[in-house]
Amino acid sequence: MACNWFHGDIGTKEAERMLMGEIPGRFFVRFSTTTPGGFTISKSMYHLQFSEELESDLLLVGKKPTDSATSIRHQRISHSLVDDKYTVHPSNRSYNTLQDLIAVETSELQLLHPYPGSKYLSLFVEQEV
Repeated sequence: MACNWFHGDIGTKEAERMLMGEIPGRFFVRFSTTTPGGFTISKSMYHLQFSEELESDLLLVGKKPTDSATSIRHQRISHSLVDDKYTVHPSNRSYNTLQDLIAVETSELQLLHPYPGSKYLSLFVEQEV
């Protein structure tokens, strides 16, 4: 299984620099810079600004976006050594492998376009014997 979305040891600022100006849905997974043994999904997403103040955070009816730009978000993934599960936060859904987590959460987390050029790609490709 090829995991072209895994980019390994990249810091937060470098991740933001890489994703700046990228299309919404561009993402990669990297080692967490704050949680040992954890991972982070860094992704580019739409960020909409509205012309009128919202009456509530959930009420968007009748509001029209005046500006559409991308913003960069970081999503934490923890890896438990107790049960060997990978958990995406804040939903707390757990998976047996990092690959399973990304495969299932693609739509929910808007992970549409893996960032190209992973130097770790060969680690996930099955070698012919």
